[in-house]
Amino acid sequence: MHPFQNADNWYLSILPYQHIYWTIMLPLLRLSWLLQSIVFVQAMPNHYYKYYRERAIYEQIALALHWLLVLMQLYLLPTMQDRLMFFAVSQLMGGILLAHVVTYNHYSVEKFPCE
Repeated sequence: MHPFQNADNWYLSILPYQHIYWTIMLPLLRLSWLLQSIVFVQAMPNHYYKYYRERAIYEQIALALHWLLVLMQLYLLPTMQDRLMFFAVSQLMGGILLAHVVTYNHYSVEKFPCE
């Protein structure tokens, strides 16, 4: 008997198919990480740990410079359609590649039974 056959929750019934929907979601992880990095760096001056409070201004400047360079690069493209297409393709493709690296690094470790 399959362990998910008598699942009471809907998410337990779709768990065996995670290899399908996980692959579809990989490009979107990049967009999530972009937003999370902005939110985290913005909150660093008030962080619980002193290390983050001390480095907050450097991280904020570096992130602002990064996005300034990205915007400048997009500005140099000829049309708005090219800008949007370049940004979408580069970010989503970067998401696929980055998410694969993270996934393989996290799930390649030896698993131990919970018993």
